[in-house]
Amino acid sequence: MTDTDPKTEAIYAKMIMAKSGVERLKMGLSMFDMSKKIVIASIRATGNTDNMTRQLLIRFYQDVLDSDTIDKITALASQQS
Repeated sequence: MTDTDPKTEAIYAKMIMAKSGVERLKMGLSMFDMSKKIVIASIRATGNTDNMTRQLLIRFYQDVLDSDTIDKITALASQQS
């Protein structure tokens, strides 16, 4: 779905592509960091903060990782902490 006027979309694309690759990467990393903060706040709001790593994996990657893979990653993360 898009609700953006094509002219506006073209201007935005031109502005983004005028940035260097490093600047675009930094923007992407900043957006991911903010989305992670929002998800963490959402998890905390449920009151169930047990196994935050697992909950984050599920929220971000449930469409691409099966539960066995999430279990393995969670186990590795708990061994490292």
